[in-house]
Amino acid sequence: MFFLSSALNIWGQDAPAAEAERRHKAQSYFGAHIDYVYTQLNGIGGNERTEYLSDYVEDLNNNGIAADGGLFGRNALSFGVFYDMYLSKRFALQFQTSYWQTGYRETLNAVGETESYSLKHSYKLNASLDYFHFAPGVKYYNDFGVSLTLGAFVNYNIGDRVKIKESKVFSGRFGSDVTERDEDLYFHEHFNDNRSIFLSGGLFAIGYRWEKFEFDFSAKITGPILSEIEDKYFNVYQFGIRYEIPLVREDN
Repeated sequence: MFFLSSALNIWGQDAPAAEAERRHKAQSYFGAHIDYVYTQLNGIGGNERTEYLSDYVEDLNNNGIAADGGLFGRNALSFGVFYDMYLSKRFALQFQTSYWQTGYRETLNAVGETESYSLKHSYKLNASLDYFHFAPGVKYYNDFGVSLTLGAFVNYNIGDRVKIKESKVFSGRFGSDVTERDEDLYFHEHFNDNRSIFLSGGLFAIGYRWEKFEFDFSAKITGPILSEIEDKYFNVYQFGIRYEIPLVREDN
C-alpha cells in the first residue's frame, strides 16, 4: 500500500509537469519577419565626421557659398526566420536568423562665388555593410499581447562596399582645380583597415502580438565595425512585422 501510494504521488507530480511541457511546446512557433532598418554611424569617429561636415557647410554658407550636406543614416531592410520556444506561460527563448543591411551616407552640395574664389562641388558617399545576422534572446509576454525581448547577436559580414561620386570645380586667384571621382571600393580599402568580419552587439525590443502577427520595434548597438579602428560603431533601429508560419500541431 505504501509503494502504491508513493507511485501515485509521483505520477500526480509528473502528470501536471508533463501537461505543462506539452502546453508550452504547443505555444512555441516558427515565423518569418521583415523589418525596416535605419542605421546611424556613431562613436568618436562618426561624431567627428559629423561635426567636420557640419562646420564645413556652415563656413561655406558664411562665406556666401550656398551649401548643404552632412552625415546621414542608411534606410534599408532585414528579413529572415525565427523560432519562439516557450519555457513557461510568460517566457520564451527566441532564435532569429536574418539578412541584415546597415551603412551610412555622406553628401555635400556647394555652389557659389566670393571675392577670392568660386566653387561648384557635388559629393556623395554611400557605405553599405550587409550581414548574416543571428540573434538569440529571452522574450517575455503579458496577457495583453505585449512582449519584451532582451538579447544579443553575432553577425557575419557578407558584403561591404563604398561608392563615391564627386565632381568639383574650384577657381581662385592662383588657378583652377578640377576633381572627378567615380569609385566603387571595398569598405576596408576606403579606410585602409580591415573590416570586422564577425560583428557582435546587444538588442532590446518591444512588440505587440495580434493573432498570427506581431509588430515590434527594436534598438541595437554593434561593436566596432573596423577591426583596427575602435571608435566607429552602429546604432540600429528597426520596425518590423512578424508572421507565425502555420504548422500542423499534435493535439496530444
